[in-house]
Amino acid sequence: MPQLNPIVAAVGAQLRPLGFRKNARSWCLENPETLLFVNVQKSQFGNQFYLNCSVVFRSISTVDRPKEYHGDIRFRLESVLSPSEADLCVELLNLENGLFSDEERQAKFADLVDRALPLLLRCRSEASAAEALATRALPDWMLSKAGIELLQRQTTHSPG
Repeated sequence: MPQLNPIVAAVGAQLRPLGFRKNARSWCLENPETLLFVNVQKSQFGNQFYLNCSVVFRSISTVDRPKEYHGDIRFRLESVLSPSEADLCVELLNLENGLFSDEERQAKFADLVDRALPLLLRCRSEASAAEALATRALPDWMLSKAGIELLQRQTTHSPG
């Protein structure tokens, strides 16, 4: 029986209890206004991985069955971490280095994923994503042009 990738195992253990459903190396949480995605991407050059997060806004999606790469908000895990955490993340996601046992890798990686989940989960609705953008918790560089326009309309139409 093939051994489970420690990155996939760590991500799945954290996302399943939150209601995310797995398909291959991606997990999706369906909400009335959004689809939240987490994807473990393997490098084509070796046994290194990336953790991609994205949010698809249903109201502006032009795809019937969107995937992570269709996201209106997209970011990689290391982009929401401190510089030292980002360095650790890159080391953990490189399965070619022998710096960590699988158990140690899973535990340390789970801690880093915990840092990204609040931002992703904050985007469960258009209104909460708009609030995150307005307060700069969600940097505008993470959004598509259509995503920014949608959230800016949300902000200008909200009571207040």
